Amino acid sequence: VVDLSVLPSGTYHLWVRADDGVNQPVSTYAEVPSVMAAGVQSVYGTNPIWLAKDDFNPMATVGAANAIVIDHSNDFPTEWNATISTEFDAETRSLYIEWKAHSHPDTDLYRLLFGNSSLNPTQIITVGNSIQEIGENGLATDVEVGFVTLRDIQPGVTYFLMVEGVDTETGNAVRSQEFTFRVEPGTFSLTSAQSTVNVAAGGSATVPVTLNADEALFFPNVWLSSDLGEAAAGITARFVDDVDGLIGINPSNNTRQFEINVDASVPQGTYPIEITGYAGEAKETLTIQVVVGEVGAMTEMIYLPVVLR
Repeated sequence: VVDLSVLPSGTYHLWVRADDGVNQPVSTYAEVPSVMAAGVQSVYGTNPIWLAKDDFNPMATVGAANAIVIDHSNDFPTEWNATISTEFDAETRSLYIEWKAHSHPDTDLYRLLFGNSSLNPTQIITVGNSIQEIGENGLATDVEVGFVTLRDIQPGVTYFLMVEGVDTETGNAVRSQEFTFRVEPGTFSLTSAQSTVNVAAGGSATVPVTLNADEALFFPNVWLSSDLGEAAAGITARFVDDVDGLIGINPSNNTRQFEINVDASVPQGTYPIEITGYAGEAKETLTIQVVVGEVGAMTEMIYLPVVLR
């Protein structure tokens, strides 16, 4: 008994080869019942020598072959609980997705559907058909899998994903269960040991800006910028060693020096400078208060301990 139900929909002819190990093998197609009942034999006989005949037409042996029609168009599934695995590569920011092929024989194409809200895919990647998995011995196994790599994964973003199996002949499609993926960006903050700095008009000061991170950050650097929008005209500031307007800070080099210059024309007052650190979509802000006074008025304060007798 030969089970042909696992074959994709289509018309097939059954070809049989008999070999007793002694005589020449005999091959033929399974014929339609009417031909078999009449005892009609192929015009070329069954000896393989027929293949060498000048007038041999291979289609002549197919004409009387029994056509076996397999049709799965009415039993295509509507639900699919897929076996799916994922592997994230932080260095390339890519997500490898692999799934076990759907068991329905007419499934011949897969798509990855994904978006940023549940059951609302906004992007589609056409993957193609599945392939046989390769075992540790380097040989193909009986397991068929589909796979795709999703690139440019963003931290702090939840991805909602589904795999869709398609029968391209009929257009029938079935979607897997939805699964999610999210990689955390890692939390950080910016602090300064001198968040308020006194600067005399015409003078300058340097304050440290420190990165604090209790866990590994998704991006290797936090990029720093400064906003002097609320500072008075005549106040300028920059990070020391900043040559191209973009400076980074990271856990292995977690402190940068921020230089503030105050022109002599700047009136007395307190002026905020906002420093922002960016790591992908995450950002944290530190405000430095610049207190400007007259020349000679800004003196260093010396604090002595109080002794009680």
